[in-house]
Amino acid sequence: MIIEIEPLDTVIFRDGKPFGKGDDSWTDSLNLPTPTTIYGALRGTYFSQNPNDFKNIYKDDVTESLVIKGIYLSMNNELLYRVPKDCVHRLNSEEITTLKLSQNFLTNSPLDYNLSLNEEIEGIDDKLFDDITFDDYLKGDDTLYGQKLEKFISLENKIGIGRDTKTRITKEGLLYRVQMLRYAFKIVVEFEELKLNSSGLMSLGGEAKGANYKELKLLDLPFIPITIKSSMFKLYLLTPAIFDKGWLPSWIDDKSLIGEYKGIKLKLLTCAIGKSQSIGGFDMKTNRPKEMFKTVPSGSVYYFEILEGDKNQLIDIFHQKSISDQRAKEGYGIVILSEVKK
Repeated sequence: MIIEIEPLDTVIFRDGKPFGKGDDSWTDSLNLPTPTTIYGALRGTYFSQNPNDFKNIYKDDVTESLVIKGIYLSMNNELLYRVPKDCVHRLNSEEITTLKLSQNFLTNSPLDYNLSLNEEIEGIDDKLFDDITFDDYLKGDDTLYGQKLEKFISLENKIGIGRDTKTRITKEGLLYRVQMLRYAFKIVVEFEELKLNSSGLMSLGGEAKGANYKELKLLDLPFIPITIKSSMFKLYLLTPAIFDKGWLPSWIDDKSLIGEYKGIKLKLLTCAIGKSQSIGGFDMKTNRPKEMFKTVPSGSVYYFEILEGDKNQLIDIFHQKSISDQRAKEGYGIVILSEVKK
């Protein structure tokens, strides 16, 4: 099932910072919801539509089989993607290009390759590609343009104060401020093993903000190469990934950087990853915060070379599949594959 979610008001997606009385009374929001947030919203929507199933949630949770296959941003019926981390601006220009694999460098990195460009470049703030530009990136085009994520998000601060639940009188020291977001885009989610009504209302993020959703029959997915001609390919993280070794997938050896994944022997050549993001949550069953964990952020890119195996199986093994070591069914670590030409 594919649905498109449109928030009806501002939303908030808490970051990992403490938020409580006194000095911790200010909190910011993540720009985008985590897969955990989306996963919880889908389950909550199902139970609101099937309240009888909620009665036995701790004995037989019918939503445990839910699997998220993709999470996208959407505007004017077009999908949007975070600019990949292996992209940079040409100096003093809005033009975006992709870094190239290089072995001519001096470094203490264990990786055999580096990503560089024989010209002056600048880093990129958080930007988005539309679906046409993202397809051009996957095909290897060198001249690209993106739009700043902040253009699609308006920040609105909300100030409040805690009150006594019995007297309804405000309490000293409970003044707080939260950062709210107002989206110009919508969120598209593809999932399976759960059936919702074709349209309806749902709660999304902190403060259970309301959102409309409706089912989509088709989804214009990213470019898929018909055949893989090169022995090199890269994986773009559509959603954040949780790896047991931090930045490195568990199936890659720390020293040799060689590993086997579903019958394909691979070597990690290099990668372009962003700053790790801490994610938590709240466990309704135990009525306490969940343990924090770190993720490799969406937009990160990993370059591989096939050592053994059929390269034409890569699309079926990797494209729009999860490579996350943990919480894969929640939608973490979904990747998009593209070929790397030598």
